[in-house]
Amino acid sequence: MCVAGCVQGVLGFGFGLMAAGLLPWLLGVKGAVPVVATMALLVNGTLMVRFRHHVSFGDARPLILGALVGAPIGVFALRSASPGHLMVALGLVILAYVGRTLSRRTTPEPMGSVSGAVLGTLAGVLGGAFSTAGPPSVVWVSTQPWSSQQLRATLVTLFAVVGALQVSLLIRAGMLTTDTGLTAAIIAPAAALGSFVGARLGDRVPQDKFQRLMLAGLGVLACTFIFNGLRDG
Repeated sequence: MCVAGCVQGVLGFGFGLMAAGLLPWLLGVKGAVPVVATMALLVNGTLMVRFRHHVSFGDARPLILGALVGAPIGVFALRSASPGHLMVALGLVILAYVGRTLSRRTTPEPMGSVSGAVLGTLAGVLGGAFSTAGPPSVVWVSTQPWSSQQLRATLVTLFAVVGALQVSLLIRAGMLTTDTGLTAAIIAPAAALGSFVGARLGDRVPQDKFQRLMLAGLGVLACTFIFNGLRDG
């Protein structure tokens, strides 16, 4: 969890997928989902406070509004669909986007508000169902002409908003228990330490290298989506 928090601090995303890949080995899938959601909310809430001066809600509005629409759909509806097929399709699309972007010599044109709303809705669906809202939202923010601080601030704010909604819905569904809270409290210091160290490391990365690092991280997440989708499908 310390490593997962560090990745989140450096890039602004990645905690949910890393934690969701590790905790089921210890807690089982049903036990891991609410713990990951709780920990992700804690980590992203902490990072949101740290990057609060770099958050522009006007710029991030399409993404956040879309995510608020998608999160309840993810919690209540996506569980009856085929998550394996969705993960594979999403992973392939994101991988194609990363390859196309890295092969271009010029900076891609910023995506508009409509694209932000669509990708934000998809991020909300994935965040509500799997605590993995990262890939669609990273695709949108990576095209914006923002500083690395604003990029990370936008992402962690989005994840905190989706996480708060997801946790409230999980509580309503009776999936968050006293044991879940105790487990989250035990591992919280490790995740908090990792996010603090990661945020400091991320501040030291030059802007041009940060964009490439972000795309590389997105490529790793896409491959993880494809692998998990094939395994679960």
